[in-house]
Amino acid sequence: MRTAISQARFFTGSEYIENQYLVFEGMKILGFFSNLEGLGEVEVLEYPDKFCLPGFIDLQVNGGAGVYFVKDFSTSAIQSIAKTYRKYGTTSFFPTQVSTSLDRVYEGLTAVKESMQDIYSGVIGMHVEGPFLNPIKRGAHQTKYIQKPSMEKLEDLIRFGESAIGLLTIAPEQFSDAELSFLQASGIRLSAGHSNATFSEAKRGFSYGIRKVTHLFNAMSPFQSREPGLVGAFLDAPDIYGGIIADGKHVDYNSLRLAHRLKQGKLFFVTDSVFVDFEGDHFVFDGFDIRMVDGAYVNHEGNLAGAAITMQEAIYNSIRFANIPEADAFMMATSIPADYLGMGNQIGYLQKDAFADFVILDQDYQIEQVYFKGQLV
Repeated sequence: MRTAISQARFFTGSEYIENQYLVFEGMKILGFFSNLEGLGEVEVLEYPDKFCLPGFIDLQVNGGAGVYFVKDFSTSAIQSIAKTYRKYGTTSFFPTQVSTSLDRVYEGLTAVKESMQDIYSGVIGMHVEGPFLNPIKRGAHQTKYIQKPSMEKLEDLIRFGESAIGLLTIAPEQFSDAELSFLQASGIRLSAGHSNATFSEAKRGFSYGIRKVTHLFNAMSPFQSREPGLVGAFLDAPDIYGGIIADGKHVDYNSLRLAHRLKQGKLFFVTDSVFVDFEGDHFVFDGFDIRMVDGAYVNHEGNLAGAAITMQEAIYNSIRFANIPEADAFMMATSIPADYLGMGNQIGYLQKDAFADFVILDQDYQIEQVYFKGQLV
């Protein structure tokens, strides 16, 4: 049977629509209708004074509810992570693996490949965050796993994971022209992160197909008066996208506001979350020793080690504390990451033939309901 959402204020991913019915059947949207005549039997769901948005898209999810992806590379772990974030509105995501051995990377890719076969998993690829990073900007990544790239390693990685790698974060200054050219030719989406690149090194990376930066401001060369670094190169490049963690701990809200002003339409939210619904303040695994200190999770060196924020909280924080316009904040969780992925015909927008993934928010941007592939979560 067909279903219609009514009385909500719809945000389509690009504009607001009111006084319409959003009709869906099964897992797909049929479109907006001014009335329901000729549509047959339709169940009407009324959400007066609520927002209806596309499902959120998160390209950096490390774990949740006590499950840490790099610790448990299994489809059951991915299912648990998906379930944790779906109730907070994230309906499409990249399980994200921090630096580990290449053998373990392949384990993660195997699990993601299997999960991607199930359209109800919400998995749209894997974010391979390392190990080809700069140890100077490793953050909470372990030095023992960070390594220099080689053509042999890159060829093996692409051969094994091409169908599953949604995003590969690299430090471009660690790569030769030939290695960057190979990655560019592979078609894999590349992001610059955990990098100490100079402004010119970052621009070189952009010229070889890097189209995004990973968690802006964190674990990257900062903007300085005599060396603008990776931050400066990103802010200076109108076509480069960037993910940002809007928790007020990884990035000051004033920095978030300024970045949005300069990169409006290319900046989107990521959570980098590990600890959503995590019961405890201490986590130990394979050399990771992470504790809650002053409201943030840090490793034994005091470096930030993942977040505990949801996409819904990123929207709330950006509007309330960074003065980002409401529609822009909605886009940063929905249509902008969809546009970056080239998947706007399927996710990130409320439009005909897109998946019936919806988030219902109240006027204070709190979750009321989540629909995933047409089903109430």
